[in-house]
Amino acid sequence: MRASLPIGLVLLALSAPLLARAASGGPDAGGWSWADTASGGSPFAYEYGNNAEVFYPLTPDSLVPVPLPFTFDLYSYTLSTLGVHTNGVITPTTFIPVEGTNSCPLTPGWSALIAPYWDALPIELDGLIVTSSLGVAPQRVFIIEWSLERPTPGEFLAFEVKLFEEDGHIEFHYLYVESSDTSVSSGASATVGLASTSSSLMVGCDSPVLSDEYAITLYPPGLCADPDGDGVCPPNDCDDSDGSVYPGAVEIPGDGIDQDCDGADEPIGDDDDATGDDDDATGDDDDSVGDDDDATGDDDDATGDDDDSVGDDDDSAGDDDDATGDDDDSVGDDDDSAIGDDDDATGGGGGRSTTARRTGCAMAPTSANGPFALLLLGFALILRRRAR
Repeated sequence: MRASLPIGLVLLALSAPLLARAASGGPDAGGWSWADTASGGSPFAYEYGNNAEVFYPLTPDSLVPVPLPFTFDLYSYTLSTLGVHTNGVITPTTFIPVEGTNSCPLTPGWSALIAPYWDALPIELDGLIVTSSLGVAPQRVFIIEWSLERPTPGEFLAFEVKLFEEDGHIEFHYLYVESSDTSVSSGASATVGLASTSSSLMVGCDSPVLSDEYAITLYPPGLCADPDGDGVCPPNDCDDSDGSVYPGAVEIPGDGIDQDCDGADEPIGDDDDATGDDDDATGDDDDSVGDDDDATGDDDDATGDDDDSVGDDDDSAGDDDDATGDDDDSVGDDDDSAIGDDDDATGGGGGRSTTARRTGCAMAPTSANGPFALLLLGFALILRRRAR
């Protein structure tokens, strides 16, 4: 039997979970991850929406077809109709059977499976499923609730799933899951998580990982709890408690923190000698090809080095080092430095010899008459002395 309740039901928002578990997991191979409230997930809020539909009576291992008010993407599926199973499972169609005996561990192989509380639930004991919605497009929330009485007198089981139109995330909210029967209390005999054909995201499996007034948020690829607010999700964020830590962050050498998530804190005075190193700090000893370190004392001898400091020993072709004492002998050297330049190469700009740079005069070019002229000059000097 299916009944419609046209009136909006009262919002019941219970906050502050009794047990702060601080648990999270993922991403799985499909990119989905999860976090509870204490790990940055949404707070517990058990809600009833408008235009509710109630499904009853129900039998174990049965399902009801539920149309969605909006399409919802889950792994490789775009869902428009759900198969809501009485044993605490949702599938993308009404033709996929799901037994009450839960799969533990939860493994891949399902077209798309949402399991807030997969167990052999005693749904025939006055149990019901209720669907409703909140909000307006494009921010609607669709709610599926399971509510039933446990075999133990006075104990109930109530939980719900929320599907969010705006960003495609899912929330599990647990109102009553604890029981005096420890074999079923808090999910001790249930499977909780998501699964697809090639991946699975398991929150719990035959383990009491749940509690009353507890919430779990499941995030599609590209979304995460992000408690540090840096906008980066694991595994690209290796510390979700520090907003300055993630791949691409600026590394601060020697502070003991791996800001860029490369596995190590960079030391002060980096002496990286790898090819293409762009460390331009004074004293860098990188000698690799393509090094752009122009600091004083750089000993880079690679082709194309543009270090013009004093004492540069770069002898490569095309060196543009004009410093004093340069010993570059290569073709095309444009070194016009001072005394001591030994550049003898073709095209070198070494200038005139040391004898041609004497102060006060410029010597005339030498010729074949040079020795005779010197002899006459010697006689002239002797005659001058005698005349004195």
